Amino acid sequence: MDRPVTRRKNIIKVAAVNTTTPKRPAEFMDLVKSFLTECRAKNLSGRTIQFYEENLVRMKKMFDEQGIPLNVTTLTAREIKHHYVGRMIENGLASNTINGRIKSCKAFFKYLFEEGIVPHNLAEEIKLVKAEKKMIQTFTKEQVVALLQQPDKKTFTGLRDYTMMVVMLETGMRIGELLHLKVDDVFLKELEIRIQKGKGGKARRVPIQKTCAKILK
Repeated sequence: MDRPVTRRKNIIKVAAVNTTTPKRPAEFMDLVKSFLTECRAKNLSGRTIQFYEENLVRMKKMFDEQGIPLNVTTLTAREIKHHYVGRMIENGLASNTINGRIKSCKAFFKYLFEEGIVPHNLAEEIKLVKAEKKMIQTFTKEQVVALLQQPDKKTFTGLRDYTMMVVMLETGMRIGELLHLKVDDVFLKELEIRIQKGKGGKARRVPIQKTCAKILK
């Protein structure tokens, strides 16, 4: 028995189209704020966070001065090289200063990539400039003696300043590390000082000599 012929439906199915308006890309400074919040969540030091913020603001300002929109979703490593790094070189900035600002950019763009905000990791494409290797000048013995003779040790502030100078000379610790020291961080018997807030948030112990321990006591 022949099957009855069915009439074909004269209807064309149209694919669904997303008619919603795409979200406007986040502003550069909004992304910077988000990045700094992430840095705080990672417990980076306040100085490091401030360093990142200052350098990223400088980058934005430099692009603005040239009339170039700073859109992270379309920004290329070539544009950064020409309009930011090249501009800093033209302005005569030291290579170490330039590299510090570049490192801030690399950390920022790495964050944007890991968060899925940008499709490419610009941090891998941005290169540091060749830095000049300079010999660090040290104090002579006579200069050290002259410096230590400056504070008036008969006064509280003079003795305090003298002690701080001796501790820094003895241990090589940074000023920020010295300012965070507490009485409990000094171990006179063991001839050690505990630095709880060192670089990168790492704690360490440094040895001291008996003369330094006597001054601290």
